[in-house]
Amino acid sequence: MDNINNAFLEEFKKLDKLCREMYASEKGVTSYIDDMKLIPEHKVYCIVDWNSDLKKLINLRHIRNQLSHEVGTFDIDMCEPGDVVWLKEFYNRILNGTDPLSLFRVKLENEKQNNTKSIKQNIINTNENYCLYTQPQQKFKKHLYTLIDFLAIISIILLCLLFTYLIFYVLN
Repeated sequence: MDNINNAFLEEFKKLDKLCREMYASEKGVTSYIDDMKLIPEHKVYCIVDWNSDLKKLINLRHIRNQLSHEVGTFDIDMCEPGDVVWLKEFYNRILNGTDPLSLFRVKLENEKQNNTKSIKQNIINTNENYCLYTQPQQKFKKHLYTLIDFLAIISIILLCLLFTYLIFYVLN
């Protein structure tokens, strides 16, 4: 019974060590899971098996924690042979760059390159049409309005402090 549990723990430790080295952290697989949880679901819809990999990692981490911390867990099979195989495959996926987070990084890089190409094409088009390229200006205006709002609030606060000072210290 404990052979499958031992095999599972060995494979999990290999994966955990790899993740600890990747993250330079003691959390290992937990760091990988936390990174996956940080990314909004709408951004990973095209990453095949993202959700199932995340659920599987969480489940296998739970089994590992039970095996490591609970009494009597080696008396029964806590996992299945398929779990050991999955851990080996996931380990290899990380090494090959086909794990969910690697695929997400590739997706981001491709989007960035496509966005850069799109911006260059829009700049070319605007030069040909003698019109303004509006998308970056809209982002700039949004940030400008936020900055102006912030400065207005700071100005009001400073004026209030100045009037308070004048009323209490200068006029008395």
